[in-house]
Amino acid sequence: MFRHAPIQPPPVGGAPTIFYFVDNRLLVRLVGENAELADPWAPSNGSGVSGSTAGSTATDSAASGGRRGSGRIKVVRDLFLGMLDDKPCRVVELRVADEKSFEPWRSGGSAGTDGSGLSLMGIRSLLGRMDDELLKVAGVASQVLDWDRNHQFCGRCGTQTVRSETERSRSCPSCSLTAYPRISPAMIVAVLKGDKILLAHNRRHRASHVFSVLAGFVEPGESLEECVRREVMEEVSIKLGEIRYFASQPWPFPDSLMIAFTAEYESGDISVDGKEIAEADWFDKDHLPGIPPHGTVARRLIDWFVQSRSAHGASP
Repeated sequence: MFRHAPIQPPPVGGAPTIFYFVDNRLLVRLVGENAELADPWAPSNGSGVSGSTAGSTATDSAASGGRRGSGRIKVVRDLFLGMLDDKPCRVVELRVADEKSFEPWRSGGSAGTDGSGLSLMGIRSLLGRMDDELLKVAGVASQVLDWDRNHQFCGRCGTQTVRSETERSRSCPSCSLTAYPRISPAMIVAVLKGDKILLAHNRRHRASHVFSVLAGFVEPGESLEECVRREVMEEVSIKLGEIRYFASQPWPFPDSLMIAFTAEYESGDISVDGKEIAEADWFDKDHLPGIPPHGTVARRLIDWFVQSRSAHGASP
């Protein structure tokens, strides 16, 4: 279990869990179809990188002169995240001086050319391939890393910010503006019409041709329910009846919080906006198009629809 904590407690036994990132990709070791966390300085990685074991800090590892071929690894930032199974958990951003020596990692292939199995992968591509709890914390690591990287300087006066010693924030010593990790709320909704669900194909996913439930960001001064009604009307011209909360899911791409709802159709004919939505239609449980993968709240909504219609027919 993971517990958020901005300040590291006194040392405890056991090696820390460290998430290593390069260019927003997580360093993992691929074992068949599954992925697990990897340490670039671990002697067992087979990469020829000398230095510390996983139990040492990233800073100590960098100081020992870790190498892989002619490439040199530099620690850009090392941030404490919290406690995972009662052990410290950290995120470390790495920079590689010699890009070519790390090309096997960047390619996202099944293994490095040295047989180490190391790969750099985006978190989205790890859905279904990594332990759920570990993947969730990897999302936390990605968000905290992105926030710290993007708030090195004050957005008001340009002064370099200082990381707080008591909370997760960065403050400006000149004008006192404080920046906290950004959370961008977005609604996602399964619109139901009898025994059918409204699914749409977003223009951004043209290559995959996946259909999903509708989603959109909350505007300033807008309630979640108002956002649901507005987004559905804007994207497909459908007016909604009753709206019910379903679930929520952190979505670190880069800093969203998805709040899921179900909603009943009230009136209107589908007319896509042509900007975000390319296609939309009503589908019953036995004739679904390509849908999002497991591990997403969108898939949970669709699976719930299928299960509910299988158990209760067309009852809402």
